Amino acid sequence: MKNSMQITSRDFRNVFIVTDVHGNYEVLMEGLKLAGHSVKKDALISLGDCIDRNNGSFNTLCHFLFAANTFSLRGNHEDAAVKGFCDFDRENYHLIIANGGTWTFNHDETALENIFKLVDEKFPVAIELVHNGKIIGLTHAGIPGGDFRELTKSNPDRVAQYSAMTQFEKALSQSDETFAERDFIKGASLCVHGHTIMPLSPRLAGNQLYLDTACQSADYLIDSIEPSAFLTILKFNEAGHAELLRIFRDDYSKIQIDTPFGHIEEQINALIQ
Repeated sequence: MKNSMQITSRDFRNVFIVTDVHGNYEVLMEGLKLAGHSVKKDALISLGDCIDRNNGSFNTLCHFLFAANTFSLRGNHEDAAVKGFCDFDRENYHLIIANGGTWTFNHDETALENIFKLVDEKFPVAIELVHNGKIIGLTHAGIPGGDFRELTKSNPDRVAQYSAMTQFEKALSQSDETFAERDFIKGASLCVHGHTIMPLSPRLAGNQLYLDTACQSADYLIDSIEPSAFLTILKFNEAGHAELLRIFRDDYSKIQIDTPFGHIEEQINALIQ
């Protein structure tokens, strides 16, 4: 298991960050197209949990393993799959099946073992994104100990800690408070996480941005009546600024994009400039 890797935004035109796609391959691809993503010119980073709950899991995983300029963290779903299919850990195998992993029944077990071996080799626990001379810390979930630098140095087998929400994350996901006074994570100007679903909008608490807005299933995707679940894309553009893009389905099942989070963008840009 890789502990961490470093990516520099100036090596690319734009950097796109998504999280908890959970096999929604069509939504991911269409959303990136609408957002102007170029495989040749731009970087794409997933914060983990590419798989489970949708039959597009295999294609989504392959995209983050093999597409050019494309990277992914190791989320708790990938972690359980590696242990279940590569280490033959029956507890983790049953855990992944019980949490949306029935898509694996459609694939050969040897092929799954081989692809999850690649996940084990390629997907780190943390990514250090260097942007505008600032460090942006990327992790699947919250950072134990409150210091991004310590996470990148520590034993990489800490992903299991991500399987349970912290009390803070639970409160954040269930409250309308801004949490502006939240203690800042050390070692990074901004930290970006997935894992914990934030209803209606990504949330910024201190210098921690929670990006998972429940892109779990086609049945849960946002429509014009029930704005409850969608894919959020965080884009660091070639001008150096951050943008938040919402990818959703309208009443006619057409995938669309809008930018309703300008107030959060302003706060993010204040942290990274």
